[in-house]
Amino acid sequence: MSSACLIYYYARKKAKLAKKDYKKAPLSKVHLRVLTAIVLGQFTCGFSLGITGGALTNATKYIQISDMWTGLIGAGGLIGLSSSALIGRLSDKIGRSQLLMSNMYILAILSLLHPLTSSLALTFLIRIGIGLMMAIDFTAGNALLTEWLPKGEDSKRQSHLLIYWGLGFIASYLTGTYLEGYGQHTWQIILATGAIPALLTALFRSFFPLPPSPGWLASKGKIKAANRLIGKILGHKWGISCHFKRSKKQGQVSWTILFSKKYIRSTLVGGSFYACQTFAFFGISIFLPILLQGMNITNPKISGNLYNISMLIGIFWGSYHILIACLF
Repeated sequence: MSSACLIYYYARKKAKLAKKDYKKAPLSKVHLRVLTAIVLGQFTCGFSLGITGGALTNATKYIQISDMWTGLIGAGGLIGLSSSALIGRLSDKIGRSQLLMSNMYILAILSLLHPLTSSLALTFLIRIGIGLMMAIDFTAGNALLTEWLPKGEDSKRQSHLLIYWGLGFIASYLTGTYLEGYGQHTWQIILATGAIPALLTALFRSFFPLPPSPGWLASKGKIKAANRLIGKILGHKWGISCHFKRSKKQGQVSWTILFSKKYIRSTLVGGSFYACQTFAFFGISIFLPILLQGMNITNPKISGNLYNISMLIGIFWGSYHILIACLF
């Protein structure tokens, strides 16, 4: 066989062995399974965070709650959620799917503890624990979604997550406003309703398990394991991209670099803008039932419904414009 034929033969063989980038694979059942699991998680997070306001409003009918405890219990979920940076590092070490397969069960258990205690201090600690479980979905869930979905679909679908979070938040307002009939325990029952979406999400993830992230496996040097996983789920012609294989592993980067001379200005500008937007939003939305009650509005339920309808319209409208930006 001539040298030209040998070169052609080995080139063809190498081309057959080369795998296509799995991020360019068409949308499939596994992608939709991952998407559904994350969407359910976002709905649950929105519900669990927003349920506090309605519960506290109801609690004031039966027990004395100081402004300090009202603020602490209302913000407990946010305090736990603020640990997202630590949860993100944990998911980088042990993987995304392992955390996402257990956090909703824990969230459901924590929610069901509310009727068992009337202690405000314990309620506050439970809310922090629930916030920690939400942080897992906000960090590991988003990472798994973008690491599995095809290129183009990842950013588009991720921009829609706020819609499902908003729907959960609105559902919590309706639950907290209209759930009645349990007397002095009503506020505890309202808080416990967070277990319902959490348990449904946990069961979905158990019956349709979340696959590990190929990108995470590859980042740990497990290229063969990542390719086996992709081949099993999407087909053997798909695998980790050559660009990922060639990229050199970077050293550990500390969060303190954000406050270095190079990045301090961008950090302050971006952080200040996000803080002003987020604090105002959560400050109003979580405590909306209490605010409406304190303003002596004739029908606070209607006013609250109008607020949430307006918020939902804004979320859909904003997500639509983000989608347009992603497409063009």
